[in-house]
Amino acid sequence: MAMAISTGPYLPKFEHDIFLSYRHIDAPPDPWIEQLCEKLARELTTRLNRVDIWRDTSDLRYGDNWNEEIEKAVSSAAIFIAVLTENYLDSAVCAREFDLYLRRAGHDATNGIESVVVPILRHALKTLPEEFAPYHYTGIFDKESGLELDPGNRANEKGSFYHEVAVLGVQLVRRLQELAGILQHGMTPLFLASMGYGADDRRTDLLCDLLQHDEILLLPEKQYIWNSPIVEQRLSADLARAQLCVHIIPPRANDELKAILRKQLERAAQAMKEAGRPMPLVWIPTGSEPHEELRELVDYIHDELAEQGVEYLDGDSIEKFKTLVYDKVRELRSAPAPTVTSAAPAKLAVVIGPGDIVASGELTRLLSEQIDRDSLRIKIESADALATHADALAECSGCVVIWGDVTESWIQAVLDAKLLSAFRERSALALCVAGSDSDEKATFHARRVQPLRVRGEDFEASLRAFVAAAEQPS
Repeated sequence: MAMAISTGPYLPKFEHDIFLSYRHIDAPPDPWIEQLCEKLARELTTRLNRVDIWRDTSDLRYGDNWNEEIEKAVSSAAIFIAVLTENYLDSAVCAREFDLYLRRAGHDATNGIESVVVPILRHALKTLPEEFAPYHYTGIFDKESGLELDPGNRANEKGSFYHEVAVLGVQLVRRLQELAGILQHGMTPLFLASMGYGADDRRTDLLCDLLQHDEILLLPEKQYIWNSPIVEQRLSADLARAQLCVHIIPPRANDELKAILRKQLERAAQAMKEAGRPMPLVWIPTGSEPHEELRELVDYIHDELAEQGVEYLDGDSIEKFKTLVYDKVRELRSAPAPTVTSAAPAKLAVVIGPGDIVASGELTRLLSEQIDRDSLRIKIESADALATHADALAECSGCVVIWGDVTESWIQAVLDAKLLSAFRERSALALCVAGSDSDEKATFHARRVQPLRVRGEDFEASLRAFVAAAEQPS
């Protein structure tokens, strides 16, 4: 039997974010593995909102059906976690799982997608298997005795099972976010207008259909809170990224929903016109004779927006509207790439707190010497001081906050600053951990903030991925 702990995959183009491979020591269920999966799923869901972890739970792991199921799961997983014990590779099943992943990863490498193998040591090993030597491993065992940690101990102090899994969770978040940035390159961002807080069968039908297309990146990535002070920034950022905007007018709507629908239509038409992109597509299922409460909105579409070039479909079926949408996506994807101008890339803001000038050195050096990007160093004493740099921040493509010797509360206040919210909402805000290690740095997390670690083996690669993502049209 197979089991996926899932709130839906975080990564586009993959059915599973993580494939967990382990040798069955006891008859299922294995409490250690059970707790590892549950704790890891909670950690990742807290930070990413959704995650899909696949593992096999059966003790009868042979036969054609099993082979087919395993091959499908491995082939559709982004990250391979191997829970290593002394005899892990003695298992033909485990060896087969690892080999299948490496084969799939080899194909993906041609598309610029790296393989991510994460060995976890369940207990101390005399020798790490040579096959896993190239990868950075995590030990979830007692460092003094070498024995596995007790998953039943719910304490969260350093060295406990829960603490070590939390640290692993932070590392996996970083890798998943890096992969997300890579995967989104080459996808067509499509804005599917919100219907407020209610469900609409037509929009749900189209949404489910769009999700089956790997080449489409759906926006918005999460629900708008329409009375939030940052909703305008989020809407602007999403429309700036979108290559195509799609709107459905429901049969009935109250005043609140009508205002939401009209705002999105107005803003989308303006954004597409200014960017020289195709004007929005609108479907009006009720046709030219809508319910009275929607007459004004439909007339606005027929008269004013149509004159601006907005395309609309009156009546007909959702299948015909889907055809219009996919035809437009194909046109966009087959069009020649726009001519690249010689304008210099936008700067990257680097926010530095008291005493952290030295800690920022490696990051600014990499930006200048290896990545060929200018940085704008913003030295502040407190989060409030960001206000004096508002104009400079507005000219930056992304922002990195340095965490060297400043306190966790200082970092939290800066990340929560309103002036940085626009960066955060389009995933162009990063936290770079430098200087000495601490428990606070190891376990800290913030929503939609890209973690970078100066001492990490993949620091330069992570920084490059962040810079590339921040410079996407936004």
